[in-house]
Amino acid sequence: MPPSSTPSALDSSHILNWCMTLRQALHNTFRYGQGTRDMSGPTGFTTEDFVDKVAWRLDRYLAMQEEEEPAPVLSEPSREYLKQYNVDKSAVEDMFQRFDVNKTGTIDFDEFAKMVVKLGVAPLKNIANTNENSKIDEQIASSEDEKKDF
Repeated sequence: MPPSSTPSALDSSHILNWCMTLRQALHNTFRYGQGTRDMSGPTGFTTEDFVDKVAWRLDRYLAMQEEEEPAPVLSEPSREYLKQYNVDKSAVEDMFQRFDVNKTGTIDFDEFAKMVVKLGVAPLKNIANTNENSKIDEQIASSEDEKKDF
């Protein structure tokens, strides 16, 4: 067989699964007393009816397998190789270190809140809550990391 037409491991596993499921469908059709006349006597199915019955059972079994398969996990594709995604990773690391005030290697909620305000991307509350916004602004202004130029 030429290399281009060699089945992949995934194809092989699908073929093996289909064959094993067919075997189970054949076995169960006989087991449920729905065999051919030569095996079950005059009350058995004709060959054509037997094939139809096995096909029906095989379709049911395969459909049940598809329903049992977990949904694929969808995730954000890596943007590392996109041409438009030309980010200076060392600058991002420096930004992270600047906002990771307690140097834990993670940014907790307070550090995150200060960061999004500093970067100007914080979601704003409605006008009715201006007093609370000014309290947050005062807290941020008084923190040490606010004194650093960004």
